[in-house]
Amino acid sequence: MVIPMGGTSGRGSMFGDGEHKPTPFALKMKWVTVFILILQCVIAIARFWMLDIWNGFMMIITVVVGGFTVHYDMHMLGVMMYGMINLVNAIFDTIRAVIAVVKNKPDAWHFFDKSQPWTYNFLHASIIAAPIIGLIAVRLMWAVYSDWSENQENEESGVYSNSRQGYGATMGAGSSTGGGGSFNVRPQQQFVPFSGGGQTLGKQ
Repeated sequence: MVIPMGGTSGRGSMFGDGEHKPTPFALKMKWVTVFILILQCVIAIARFWMLDIWNGFMMIITVVVGGFTVHYDMHMLGVMMYGMINLVNAIFDTIRAVIAVVKNKPDAWHFFDKSQPWTYNFLHASIIAAPIIGLIAVRLMWAVYSDWSENQENEESGVYSNSRQGYGATMGAGSSTGGGGSFNVRPQQQFVPFSGGGQTLGKQ
């Protein structure tokens, strides 16, 4: 994946500036994203606690991508990357949670057990919470992206409308004044049939 590079200064130097800059709604959702990242950090710790190294490492990558997205003020490239990685993780975490619940045998062990230490229930709760939090993150990033896309369409429509109005005004001024290098339309002469003097054949 190629990330367009911006200037060498400012917070937008990693993702670049211009058309991908965030909207006011995206900036409002920044602190909601921070709260989601805190929950995902807790899930990552729980996975390392259960010695689930691979899934814990994937969650750390997710948190790092989300952290960069927040650091660069919800830049749209970061929003799209964070949303996509959460979508992939949510799919695999859902499969993992379903397998864990299906393998639960009440006569042998319980998925949640009050007789067990709190860490037992906490670690099992993290298995259920991981896909839910991931899907919430996906939905939030989709809302941010949709708002940005709608704003882009409105801005492009406004620029196109203003350019057409400016072009029409220039043409109108050129036709009326005929100066400034604009078009000057000359009036056409009307054709009137049977006009002019008559001629007699053989007459000199």
